[in-house]
Amino acid sequence: MASAGLNPERVAARERVAVVAGAALLAAGSILVGAILPAEYGVDPLGIGARLGLTAIGDVQQKIASFEANRAAGAGGVLVVAPQERPYHDETVTFAVGSGNLAATSCAACAACAADSIGCMSR
Repeated sequence: MASAGLNPERVAARERVAVVAGAALLAAGSILVGAILPAEYGVDPLGIGARLGLTAIGDVQQKIASFEANRAAGAGGVLVVAPQERPYHDETVTFAVGSGNLAATSCAACAACAADSIGCMSR
């Protein structure tokens, strides 16, 4: 009895939404298995990642992780700080701000300075 009051257009719309959602899940799963797993974790169940060169990315990431683990274990669990060839360079820059009289900053060589209220742009 409950099905007698259903609108056929509404049922068709729900079916389309379900089909589109299923297609989106299928596409997301295939991208996960075909591209993300080989590139991120080196797991290639379909063999597509090896053909596309994505397993090399995962291999490099695994080598880096094992290198960092070995380096930390070899140093007693602390990171090693390597000395630098030259000392740390500290630089200080000081800016001088004018008095605010913009007419005094114009120059005679620049015609735009005399006509413009901002001041000399050639400096």
